[in-house]
Amino acid sequence: MQEGIVPDALIITDQQSHMYQQVEGLDTKNIPLILLSTASASVIDYYEGSVYIAYQKGYDNAEEKAEQMGVMTFETEGSVTTTALDIALQFQAESLIFVGVDLAYTSGASHAESVGRTITDTENLKKVTSCSGGEVYTSKNLDIYRKWIERRIRNVKDTVIYNTRNGARIEGAEWKNWEEINNEILNIR
Repeated sequence: MQEGIVPDALIITDQQSHMYQQVEGLDTKNIPLILLSTASASVIDYYEGSVYIAYQKGYDNAEEKAEQMGVMTFETEGSVTTTALDIALQFQAESLIFVGVDLAYTSGASHAESVGRTITDTENLKKVTSCSGGEVYTSKNLDIYRKWIERRIRNVKDTVIYNTRNGARIEGAEWKNWEEINNEILNIR
């Protein structure tokens, strides 16, 4: 949002009570929020836009509630990225752009610039192919997410999926750097 990109929706899946801090002070009047049914409700008090509850497959209480309400359920696989992907695909998005979905410790960092920590111990990590053809370190859980995403998009035909980072290669997601996405697809100048 600081870069002038207004998201189509925000998604929060985390149960931690401080999650409201992610939306506090943002202008969210025109941006819908998708809140996982098990996520922290603290967000609702700080959110100015519409809030939609997403019920997850594989969680009995959520499946029961969704059935009672006659609404669909979504595969979540334990991450906000996998949840967002399944929601977008079930609603037949024309295109998806992964931003910051490294699924690896790109440049030895646990998260984006100035967030997280530096990864120095790689003993329990594995190397996977990066988007640019090199190698990056990843953890077991991040690699599980990557493989799940690849399985989920394997037979998707009507949605074009782009990956803008140089983290782990996601088969089925076309790699383009952010400048290409801006110039060719989003036309942001």
